[in-house]
Amino acid sequence: MRANAKRLSKLFSKRVAGKSLRFTTYFGLEIFARCLGTGDFSRMAHPSSELQKTIFETLTGDRSLTSLLGGPKVFDRRPERIAFPYLTLGRTAVVDWSTGTEDGSEHILTLHVWAKGGGKQETYEIMDKVSERLNGANLPLEGHHLVNLQLQFAEARQETDSATYHGILRFRAVTEPVA
Repeated sequence: MRANAKRLSKLFSKRVAGKSLRFTTYFGLEIFARCLGTGDFSRMAHPSSELQKTIFETLTGDRSLTSLLGGPKVFDRRPERIAFPYLTLGRTAVVDWSTGTEDGSEHILTLHVWAKGGGKQETYEIMDKVSERLNGANLPLEGHHLVNLQLQFAEARQETDSATYHGILRFRAVTEPVA
């Protein structure tokens, strides 16, 4: 993914209509950003990056979840030599959800739970806590309004030829820019 990001960054680091078009990755989400030629992505408030940021902050700030995980173990991707259990922020898909009068975005976010010692029961407990914290939550987003955040899919399974249990949670969110 990093090699692709570098290649795309070179491809899309050109000036378009007097503005610099750049490519960036934020919490695993690859997005294109238009900046005023500064390359300063801190000024951006892309709804998906804001959504990922607030989900990360919500999950790492939840004491009961961090207790189950043995710390604030929520990652963009699995770090080397991390102890089980932990959470990773997975794939995000975004589609235009605009109406004739209002702009909006639909986001499909996938979260992964990884557990070993506690088996499937531990996986279920972590999945339940994440769902409890996020499903229907009214999370703050900079520059955007979260219309809804709903759990769409959940699955827990043992990985083939492994003692690792894998929980998958897929959420659907709709956001609108703040006027």
